[in-house]
Amino acid sequence: MQLKEDSEFEYENLCSKYLLKPDDLKDDAFRRQYFNYYQARVEALRGRIHERAKKEIDESIELCHLVGIKPSEKVFVVGTIFKHMKMRPSVLKELAKDDDDQEVALPDPLIADRLVGEEDYLELEDEKQHLAEPHFLKFLSCSSNSKEPSTATSTSPVVSSDSTATKNGVRRTTASTFSK
Repeated sequence: MQLKEDSEFEYENLCSKYLLKPDDLKDDAFRRQYFNYYQARVEALRGRIHERAKKEIDESIELCHLVGIKPSEKVFVVGTIFKHMKMRPSVLKELAKDDDDQEVALPDPLIADRLVGEEDYLELEDEKQHLAEPHFLKFLSCSSNSKEPSTATSTSPVVSSDSTATKNGVRRTTASTFSK
């Protein structure tokens, strides 16, 4: 359907601010779309987590941020943990491809052993910094060779981590109890 151009009305296209730019198409750009929700959840729970840590770990424990921490320093950080899964399909990434003539194929039902790989890693993010070094967070990593849920506990004053494969095969890591 073609619309007739009407010279009586002025038109200014303002949609350019919503178009994806090359920087938006980087590997992790689509993960950031929920940052505000994650951050609001962290802010709502920060006080309760800190009070629980004082009871379970040490009364004098203080919250700190990822900015400025030193290697081998024991710290208490409240933030969001993300697991990057290289083999996890993304419809948004498919839509971002340049070939407009190609149809987007939805993945088959997800299976855990096809999604979990050796290149997967965790990231920790607070409101000031994003820590994306897989080796630094190795104490929270889950074994990708096992199809069974795994549990890893840190020896530093951090929460223990319980990771389980959900119905669609995506691993979900949940902080549950404090290590002493």
